[in-house]
Amino acid sequence: MMRPESALTRTRRSLQAGAALLVLALLSLPFVGAGHDDAWIMLFAGETLGKGQWFLNHNGATQEISTSVLGALLAALPSRLVPASHEYVAWKFLAWLPAMFAGVCLFTLLRERCGQTAAYCWIFVLCCTPQWHYWAWGGLESGLFCLLSLLFALSLWQWVERPDTRTGFCVSALAFALPLARADALWAPLVLVCAAALTRPSPLGRRLMPGLCALAAVFAFHGLRRWLSGQWLPSPAYAKAALSAEGIEQGLSYLYQFHAQTPLHALLAITLPLSVWGLFRLLRCACGASTDRPGLFEWAALLVLIIDTTTVMVGGDWMSFHRFAVRSLLLKILVLALAADMTSTWLAARIERPCVRKLMLAAFAAFALTGWTADGVVEKPGQFKVVSQISEDVPFSLDLIGYMQDSNIPLQRDIRALAPWLDGDLPRLVEQARTAGSLPLVVASYQAGYFAREVRQRFDASEVLFVDLAGLTERRIGSLPGPRGALGLSDGIIHWAETLAQAGNPLGRFLADCRPDVVYVLGATPDEIRLMASAGYVLSYHKTVLIDGLPHGAVILTTSSPPLSNKCTALLQSGNPR
Repeated sequence: MMRPESALTRTRRSLQAGAALLVLALLSLPFVGAGHDDAWIMLFAGETLGKGQWFLNHNGATQEISTSVLGALLAALPSRLVPASHEYVAWKFLAWLPAMFAGVCLFTLLRERCGQTAAYCWIFVLCCTPQWHYWAWGGLESGLFCLLSLLFALSLWQWVERPDTRTGFCVSALAFALPLARADALWAPLVLVCAAALTRPSPLGRRLMPGLCALAAVFAFHGLRRWLSGQWLPSPAYAKAALSAEGIEQGLSYLYQFHAQTPLHALLAITLPLSVWGLFRLLRCACGASTDRPGLFEWAALLVLIIDTTTVMVGGDWMSFHRFAVRSLLLKILVLALAADMTSTWLAARIERPCVRKLMLAAFAAFALTGWTADGVVEKPGQFKVVSQISEDVPFSLDLIGYMQDSNIPLQRDIRALAPWLDGDLPRLVEQARTAGSLPLVVASYQAGYFAREVRQRFDASEVLFVDLAGLTERRIGSLPGPRGALGLSDGIIHWAETLAQAGNPLGRFLADCRPDVVYVLGATPDEIRLMASAGYVLSYHKTVLIDGLPHGAVILTTSSPPLSNKCTALLQSGNPR
């Protein structure tokens, strides 16, 4: 019988986990300014929670504008707990915590499975992967998804080994939570149902119950979403989803580019053939061809293949630093660590000299350090700055909030290039429309993050309506036919000028009944400005600022023709789809 751990042993293990957390946290601090303005969409979704019967978009219509329900729930806390104007910083900090906890869970798991030295080595690999630190602070659900997927692999293994009520409840809850963390994780309940064939001998009902409960809960939630918002999936899924051969090719290229970054990333690519081997072992167990029980290695390998296959199917992601590739990073480290542990006995029997082992450890450390040479991650002009790049501005400052805001380049772009128009010209345009009796003013843009939230902070929907040209936050636009990409509707982003001026595509015909009074884009070519001029738009504001050596701009076009606000209101401010 195993003796219980002493208090001294528990304290030592807690201190080790705390040391791992401290190292991960300190190395991630230079990346606090990371992220794109999609985080503002998540924050807005959280802020509107409770103001209607469901999540709301920028025009007050019932709709999910974020692909992560759990992320939006987490983002709801800052608007209720922190002072005004600090919600963004508080939300990013809350989004960072699950990533750090996931790193500690990985360390604890590897310490139990592979030993203390191996756990420190593989956490060192995680520390040397800058994309991980970036998306830990990205202000999205990346850390939350990594944590849940890691716990799901662990729970699957424990439940198959011991299918009792406690393990069944845990694995079922995680199978339900994963699709809420990412809308494309609908595979989780199906994996749990299939895993029933591998559980130890027990009544069939007990083996199937967790998977069936998770399936029922996920289906019920999607039914509730359909009943309330008229959609089975969040709106961005419709605006971005374009399963095609071209998209799969882009997804393969996306995954290849991540693993071709550095020798460390190439080492992580070894997990893909290892995962295929793990899947083969899992299938042998399911078919009865092997008497071995599937272990944590097999379950982690299965999830690596599923998550990376999903990434390929959706064509990757447009955001820099491989946000989607990071989703399986912890599981890949786990697979690689367990595979290395399987061969450690063989190596220990053949390498008896301590000096040889020390040299191997040094070579491993040097290999891991190559991760910091990843192209464009540590020094990416125009995206964010690390501590060394702004040390002259805040040499000894501990102002984390100020540093986070100053080092986030998209936020600085919006504050310096766009804020003058938001503070000056927009109120004047709204007042003119009020005097003319033509409210609401209709503002269109493919920037549905910071810009749309700031518009709504200043004016309600009866004064200003927002048209999301990308379709991410408007279900009618997101469901229109037309080419799609990782950013949304191509007709509203790449061909925005042709769409607004010529109305020759479905989005253009939709906007013919909801003609914007104001159009905001990040940049416009002379041809696009001339094309918009032919449709009655004039360039009313253009400001370019240099941030980190690169130009960032805001272009505003306005029209003097009478707005079609009444019809636009009917199109964009619909009530409950029921």
